[in-house]
Amino acid sequence: MDVKPDDITAVRFKNVRLGRKGYDAEEVDRFLEQVHSALSRLVRENRNLTLTSNTPELGRLQRENMQLAAKSEALQMQMQTMASASEVAELQQGLANAHWEIARLQEDLEKDELGISSRAVTVLNRAQLSADAIIDQAEQHARELMSVARGQQRELLQRARESVGSGRAGAFVDPQLEDPRHEQMRAYSDLLRSQLRAMIQTLNVEVDKLALLPLPASTGAISADSYPADLPIRNAEHTLRQ
Repeated sequence: MDVKPDDITAVRFKNVRLGRKGYDAEEVDRFLEQVHSALSRLVRENRNLTLTSNTPELGRLQRENMQLAAKSEALQMQMQTMASASEVAELQQGLANAHWEIARLQEDLEKDELGISSRAVTVLNRAQLSADAIIDQAEQHARELMSVARGQQRELLQRARESVGSGRAGAFVDPQLEDPRHEQMRAYSDLLRSQLRAMIQTLNVEVDKLALLPLPASTGAISADSYPADLPIRNAEHTLRQ
């Protein structure tokens, strides 16, 4: 059994029988053995704790524990930020609508053998304005995501250094603690830019086709002066290239 400090002062031994003075030697010996066993165990545990606290292994385990906690927090940040997937879906839907407008415009042009109909010009202008708005929104969305990713990366690295270092110079910080969302956001931004460039090139092709078609002299035809000379799509393409 374990001997507690209070047990030492509270122990009571039986008096020896047959009228002799003193305590029962067997009870005293058993109690001394229990005290010896308990003290030996405490000495061993104290020595093990002292040796462990001075080894690099304990420091390594502490650093790994802090790094795992920091990575867990980074994953939580990533899950919260990826809640903006609905915004990405809206942008993709807007691109799909613009492509549909272009396809319908091309069909109208193929059916109109005399020239450019007013409806075709209206559809083209609407597609151009829609694409321009989508480009602005996508550019802003990509910039915001990159800004948030950089800010979270700096905050995460700073907190990891403070936790691991605890005031010690040259504290080790795992390079893998850098938030992987930074590269993910960069890749997403590049992909979005590529999709927008493809859509802009398609619009420019349709604009060039309209410019080459003959203008009819019949009533209701669109005059050359009414055709937009400086289209916003080309300006948007220049912005994306920057």
